[in-house]
Amino acid sequence: MQDNEIRIVDIWKIFWRWRKFCFYTVFSIGIITAGISLFVPKFYKATTVILPTSTSSSSSFGISNLLGNFGMNSLMGGDDNTNRYIAILKSRILAEKVIKKFNLEKIYESKNLEIARQTYSKNLKYNIDDEGQIKIFFWNRGQESVANITNYIVECLDSINIMLSISNAKNNRLFIESRVEIIMDSLKILQDDMAEFMKTKGILSLEDQIRVGVENAAEMKAQIIMKEIELEVAEKTKKGDNPQTLQIQYELQSLKKNYQNLYFTDNIDQLIPNFIKLPDIEKNYIRLKMKIEYHYKILEFLGPQYEQAKIEETKDIPTLLVLDRAIRPEMRDKPRRTLLVISISAISGLFVLLLIFFLDFIERETTVIFSKLHR
Repeated sequence: MQDNEIRIVDIWKIFWRWRKFCFYTVFSIGIITAGISLFVPKFYKATTVILPTSTSSSSSFGISNLLGNFGMNSLMGGDDNTNRYIAILKSRILAEKVIKKFNLEKIYESKNLEIARQTYSKNLKYNIDDEGQIKIFFWNRGQESVANITNYIVECLDSINIMLSISNAKNNRLFIESRVEIIMDSLKILQDDMAEFMKTKGILSLEDQIRVGVENAAEMKAQIIMKEIELEVAEKTKKGDNPQTLQIQYELQSLKKNYQNLYFTDNIDQLIPNFIKLPDIEKNYIRLKMKIEYHYKILEFLGPQYEQAKIEETKDIPTLLVLDRAIRPEMRDKPRRTLLVISISAISGLFVLLLIFFLDFIERETTVIFSKLHR
């Protein structure tokens, strides 16, 4: 405890001994810093606040509808527009537009456009709030021009976004258009194949023809059974070549022949298809029909997207909302002279304290060395 008190007393003695040096040094550095800060260029800050609009491009039109059926719209990502705006803010094309518009290359005293663009990027900042608002900050030496530059940045942001949206919609429209043309060509070929197939197989309405064929077959089968019973009765009751028996036999043979024709005769003139070939006919018919229906479904899906893409391609409306336009700042933002002077003075004070302890140590060591030499 006593050693600690001695050390504190020693430190205080050292400081008290060098107090004038400490005061005048720190004070001088503070005065010099304040003087230098008067010559540091003033920078003014302008702020604008924008809000992305919820637009849907043709590229996600059909997908969002499909996902909406499964309750998956939330998985699409609600920050796409915000990320798009941030990417445009960082882009070279926007920076060069602003630099050329306000002649910033000359104001920044840059050797070339690339150096001016780097300086411009350092003076441009942004912040995204939890509510989705985008705050854009810009620093410039001109108190009058900084607000105009900031507002022009927003104008360029909107115009570039519109240009990209139109270009994207055009590409989508061309792609969908090419797909629609391919589907239409395929559909025409399938329709021709279906017409040729129906003509070759004698099909008008396969479902109705099958129903009629089954009804006729059932009726013929019933007639055959009745004739067989009638023939059996006639043969038992009438002997020899009885004309009535022969008539029944002839009718029975005719019925059986017609019944067999339903299975084996392949004649396009008859409305009832061949029962033996019916499974293959029905299979091929259904296959062609499903292909045609499939292509129709694709057209039903691509049609609205194609129309939406054409609308997006011609859309030239603002894509963002400006909540707060930048206005002329009344006070400078940089340099903050008071904070600068206090910070430099505090750092210099700490440095001076270390210096006086070092000088005191050197002085004491020198005294010890001289005392030893005199002995």
